[in-house]
Amino acid sequence: MVSGRTPFHLAALQVSVDVLRILLPFVRDINLAAHDGYTAVHYAACFKHPSHSQSESLDLLISYGADVRRRDNDGRTALHMVAYSDNITVAEMLIANGAELDVTENVIGETPLNTAAAHDRQEMIKLLLESGADVTIGDKNHQTPLHKLQAVQGSCSCAKGFSLWLLLCKILV
Repeated sequence: MVSGRTPFHLAALQVSVDVLRILLPFVRDINLAAHDGYTAVHYAACFKHPSHSQSESLDLLISYGADVRRRDNDGRTALHMVAYSDNITVAEMLIANGAELDVTENVIGETPLNTAAAHDRQEMIKLLLESGADVTIGDKNHQTPLHKLQAVQGSCSCAKGFSLWLLLCKILV
């Protein structure tokens, strides 16, 4: 093991579908966490990969019973990670398989929507809102997604950002 990561974790991190297929029948605990609390789902979701293998890896893990709601040591779920990396396809998979939209992590209390807004992930914000994420949940500093989006976009002069502002404001009314 490297830093508490098993070959299973490393295969998920590398989104190696073939290796996962070989290892999965021998894995005792599909939700086994490494030293950082990451499960195979966290590792498979944490980076945006250019190929379809990331979706295929997650689909395989989920088919073996992986819990998409598991939190790492800082309280982050795979959806928090995907909200940061802006991988819409993986986010849709996680949401369809029961990922919690409004769960807050332990460090600054961000929900996946807060994370997406803080990093100006336009399409992710739209997906999370359309999926029912609560736009009124603030972090530990009482900063809502609207505050975070404003901080990132400043005066919000761009048309794309303005349309998201309108969507967020419409939900609040």
